[in-house]
Amino acid sequence: MKRVLISILNWNNSAMTLDCVRACQALEGVRPDLVVVDNASLPDQARALAEKLGGLTLLRAPENLGYAGGNELAYQWGKDRGYDLLWILNNDARPRPDALLRVLEAYEQHGQALYATLVVDAGGRIAYGGGYEMSGQQIDYGRGYDPWRGKPIEQAAPEMRVRPVSHPHGASMLIPFAIAKSHGFVPTDFFLYGEETSYAFGLRKEHGIPTLVVPGAVVEHQASSSFVRSEGLKLVQSYYRARNDLRFAHEHLGYHRHPLARPWLAVSSFIKLLAWPFLEKPRRYALWGILHFALGVKGKTIHPEKYL
Repeated sequence: MKRVLISILNWNNSAMTLDCVRACQALEGVRPDLVVVDNASLPDQARALAEKLGGLTLLRAPENLGYAGGNELAYQWGKDRGYDLLWILNNDARPRPDALLRVLEAYEQHGQALYATLVVDAGGRIAYGGGYEMSGQQIDYGRGYDPWRGKPIEQAAPEMRVRPVSHPHGASMLIPFAIAKSHGFVPTDFFLYGEETSYAFGLRKEHGIPTLVVPGAVVEHQASSSFVRSEGLKLVQSYYRARNDLRFAHEHLGYHRHPLARPWLAVSSFIKLLAWPFLEKPRRYALWGILHFALGVKGKTIHPEKYL
């Protein structure tokens, strides 16, 4: 049996993280190790988490490193300790008891790839069923984005199979350590949003490594839970989504081939935003993100901890 390390990232939500830990401890048919990464939470949250984790490994980030940077701490901790696979779970994800076992079965059959699970909402409807479908090595944009999304899991899952898709969902993604050691870890300079998609697109394009979705593996996810606690954090969300969506399009959807693509993407997105109330703060932060994309700004620029 392959050795699996689960990485759970915590930022100011120890109760939710502990619920995720308990769900992982209830996994059936396999005994993974868990590492929790605290992404520079407020002192009371960090203290509450440390007190209740018991003997589990807790890594403390010196500052909020974002999604990829935080999980990279778990990768660096585990890469020389004999683990084969790293399963990244958001702390608001709840894997069903057989989820990891189903992914391991797929890994034994298909080998080196990124692996995605189905992601469902609290009502049991599919929130992520694979992104875009693939036709050979090419994305089949003609079928639309995620044709399974919104369908009840009990209805859709029997019709699905393990298959290549465009990218995993960041809430539940399994990476073989061998892939990360050979080709690098998830890019950290997105900071938030888009990094797992960029990683999957890059691995497929540059190294022929696919992303496979495993429909028998199901994880329930409470989307964007980190950003519903503060109106200020919604501004952070607006900024990074605007900036990183444009960056992803520029780097992976062919726009980089044209020298005027970056200003064209920025201007066209700016024009679309003009249809919204200009002075509303989320729109202003999105415009800020568009400007930073146009200037080539990457990494952590707006600090979420300042908007709590």
